[in-house]
This record gives sequence, C-alpha cells and structure tokens, in this order.
Amino acid sequence: MSRGGAPNGTAARWLVPLLLGGACAGGPNRDPEPYAPTTTNAPELLAPPVGAFTGRVLDGNGRPLQGARVQRIDGDHVVDEVRCGGDGTFVLGGVPPGRCSLRALADGCAPGQRGDLDATNDDGTAIDVGALVLLPATPYRGIVRSGGRALAGARVRVHTDLQTAGTTVPLVREAITDADGWFFVPDAPPPPVLVQPLAAWHVREPARRVERADADLEFELSAVPTITGQVVDAVDGTPLGDAYVQRIELAPDQPLLTTSLPDFARLPHDRVDRDGRFVRERRSERWAVAVVAAGHVGTVFGPFDTTTEAQPPTLALPRGAELQCQLAGLAPTTTVLVALHADASASTSPLVRYSGPAAHASLPPVPPGRWHLRIDSEEAAPHEQWLELAAAGIHRVDVRLAAGPSLQATVRGADGRPLHVMATRGHGLPRTAEVLADGTATVRHLGPGPWQLYVLDPRPDWSAQCQRWLAMDLGPTSIDLPAGTATAVVELVAPALAFGSVQLRTNDPTIDRLVLEPPTDAPPALGKVRAALRRTDLRDGDGTFRLDPVLPGRWLLRAFAGARLVHERAIEVETGAPTVVTLP
Repeated sequence: MSRGGAPNGTAARWLVPLLLGGACAGGPNRDPEPYAPTTTNAPELLAPPVGAFTGRVLDGNGRPLQGARVQRIDGDHVVDEVRCGGDGTFVLGGVPPGRCSLRALADGCAPGQRGDLDATNDDGTAIDVGALVLLPATPYRGIVRSGGRALAGARVRVHTDLQTAGTTVPLVREAITDADGWFFVPDAPPPPVLVQPLAAWHVREPARRVERADADLEFELSAVPTITGQVVDAVDGTPLGDAYVQRIELAPDQPLLTTSLPDFARLPHDRVDRDGRFVRERRSERWAVAVVAAGHVGTVFGPFDTTTEAQPPTLALPRGAELQCQLAGLAPTTTVLVALHADASASTSPLVRYSGPAAHASLPPVPPGRWHLRIDSEEAAPHEQWLELAAAGIHRVDVRLAAGPSLQATVRGADGRPLHVMATRGHGLPRTAEVLADGTATVRHLGPGPWQLYVLDPRPDWSAQCQRWLAMDLGPTSIDLPAGTATAVVELVAPALAFGSVQLRTNDPTIDRLVLEPPTDAPPALGKVRAALRRTDLRDGDGTFRLDPVLPGRWLLRAFAGARLVHERAIEVETGAPTVVTLP
C-alpha cells in the first residue's frame, strides 16, 4: 500500500454506492441504448453506508512500525486486514455500521487491541483512531502442578491489568501446558502482567500479578472433588456412549431410595463421552449416581462416600424390556398415565411410569419378568392387567379402554357455592366434577374398587386454599365400588358444613397473634392439622382475628403479644357457624 493510500480492494468497496446505477451498462449482452428510467414507483435500492478508520501504529518509543498489520475484529472473527505504510499509517475502509474492534500486530511486539469503535461519521470522512502503541513482546515461562504433579493441558492466560491499561488494551495471550506441565508465552506484554492458569476440574485461582519475566513461574492448582466412571453394557462390556449420568447428593444419614427406576430429562450436560466415561463435580461427602441409556434398565449406583476408591467400579447397565402401548378408545391427544408395578396393590409406587398423550404411550426399559400394567385416564375407566415381558427388547401391547361406571354425589350444604367433587385412587389420575346448583355432581369414568372422595372449593382465595389443605390433611370419604356397577350414589358434606371458624375480638393493641393448640387429650384428627391453619397474625379493620376454616372440636385458644402469652382459654368449635371469643 502506498503512503496514506487505501489497501488493495478498499477503494473499490468505497466506490460501490457510486457504481450501483451503471457499473454494468456496457457489459456483454446489454442493449447499447442509453438507460431510461421507467415511470413505475419501484422503491429505490440504496447501498448501506460504509465508513473507514485511519491511524498510526507506533512502538513504545514513538517510532512507526512499517508493515504492521491492522485487523478489523467482529466478535472473535477477523473480517478485514491492512498493512501500515512507512510512517506507520493505515486506512481501513469498507466498514459497515455497528461497533467493532481494531487489532494491531507487529513482529517483536505484543499485540494491541482497541474496542468499541464506530466507523460511521456524519461528514463521511474516516474516523481517526490516533496512535496504536505496541509494547515490546516479553516471553513468560513456567510450570503448572496439581497435588505436586505436573498438570498437562492447562490453559495459562497472560494479560495486563485492564483496570489501569490505556485505550490500547493488549490482547490476552494464552498457552497450553505440555506433558510435563510447562508453558511458554512468547509474545505477551512486558511486566507487570497478570498470569492465571486454568484447568478443567480444578479450582479457579485468582490471577497472579507478575513484576518480573526473567524467572520461571510456578503454579499449584487444587483439584475439584469429582465423581468418575464408565458406563458399559452388562452383557458384553461395550461402552454406552448414549448414556446419561445424574449425580445424587446424599446427607450423612439419608437413605438411598431405589423403589423406582431412575427416569430424568436427558440434558446435554448429563451425557457421557463417546467411550462411556464421565466426570461430575462432587459437592458432598456421600453420593450416588443415576444412569439411563437407550434399551437398558435405568439404575442407581451407590451410595458412595469418601472412603470409596477414587475410581468407582465400571457401571454396567443390564438390557431391558421396553413396553409400547397402542391405546384404543381414546383420542391421540388425551393425557394418560401408564405404569408398571411389581404387584397388584394400588398403594405401591410404580417401578416406571409415563404421563402424556395417548399416541406416544411407552415406558422406559425394565428388567425382563412379570409385571402389573396400569393405564389411567380421566376419559376412561382404569385398566389393569398382568404382562409377561420375558426378554429384553421392545414389547407392544394393544389395550382398549372402556368408559366405566359413574358416581352420583349429593353435596349437603353446597348452597350454590362453586365446589368440585374429586375422586382419587392410589397413584392414578384424579376425576373431578363440578357441583351443580341443585347440589349434585356426577363423577365419570371410575372403576371397581376403593375410591377416595373430596369436596373442594376451587376458588384461588386464601380461605378456599385453606379449606383444601384441611380437607387433604384430614383424609377423604372412602367408597368401594363393586364390580358391575353402572352408577353409584353417595352423600358428601360441603366445607361450609364440615368445618367451623374462630373469631377473636379484642381492644388490646398489644395482641399480635392468635394460635390454636390441640389439648393433651385431643383426638388424633386435631394433631393432623398443619400449623398454617391454626394461627394468624392478621386483624380485620375492627380489630378481629379470624381463623377460617377450623376443624370442629375442643381447642386451646392462646393470644400472644410477641413472645408473651396474654390470654389462654379452652373453646369448643362447632360446624357451620363461627366461634366468637371476646377479650377486654
């Protein structure tokens, strides 16, 4: 490039806006007639505005650096480059609108970079960025260890103190330690600099300020406690590169629950390496790992603790039997719950389960054997059957779901309030029906056997939520539907008749809390009521504390002013009406 001139190709880029109208007028296959504008209202196409940077690259003594390279950086990418003339000047044109950075490079000097620049100028002239001063390149050498041993593959970063550097910020220089833990950075800025080693699965130490470059640097990194292992097939030992491993942190006395097979979201950070190996950070003194892989039985391994060998044994996953269900009698988008149990008891937790659209009902692999299948949906009666999954692989089962019997409930005390009747059984899906104005509700798609019934207020306010809590704490109304029943009838009680309330009226401004405690000889039901339903620190505008709902029975009412007990009284709470207590 000539002194002060544009680099090759740069002038052409600046001329693009001027040539758009006729650059190709005399080219091949063109009509020799002059171009005549049409009378259509087609929009005018304008070239985007471009800008330019100009400046000089100097060494630390102010001398120009002829031949120094100046690069335009967009993020981490070099998008353009020019060389400086004999006096160190450069012109870098064709810069589109937006913020960018300039980087200067010269032999024997540490690279420099200036960021957050905008090339657009109102008068169309180039932006003068002034002098880019490059400091002499200084080499740094040292070793990185961990536990007294050389640490290979660690990254070592060298840079100036960015808080005190000028507008020309030297680039961060990096090197990788070799097999003996040594690193060499040939072109970093002169001291003082900050040097920071970084290594996977090691504690990130603060950068060290280095005042001299003539001595070998030594760093000792502390290893992060990790869990390592390899997932393989239990039959032939083949590494399972598609496996996922999730860490389970355990408290010192926490039991490891393995009644259900692990089934967790398969996220990228849980994926093992191609050879089945994995490394996970360990954050507790006792742990386990859950492992899943396609076609294999998900397994929990552990518990392990700090006395376990540093390398846990290979984690071998057995091959499993995978169940796919074809469900007839339901729309494909209907939500279903499909589960496999070890026995026919409705109270046992499922070994594996699926909840989602009926069209995609499938279960994770389980050990081959005899299993009890349960399928539930709000749109059909529960279905149960035994399955013989004799071998590993995919098994398909066709199931037609029936409508099932209904339950006709009459709710006393509904009085037009918005109420729902909910029927549940074991780990299945609940059935819900709205209570009509006449106090009746029809719960459909039930099946023979025991069901638990609740009358719930669906409103979102605090009182309705407390009623739902109290109903769940106290337990349901139970009913056993015999086989062959088309419609069953039951009478239930609305919360307004099932529960009472308490009002404490007082003029004492120091009282700030009302608490109900069960007496020592209270029935067990009172002890089941959660604390949030037995105390309040809120007053109405007239100074009244209110608790609603309250389980009927004999309670011990206590009024507090801070930690001081102000008043204590035994009260009898009845259903359907508030129990009012007045204090002087």
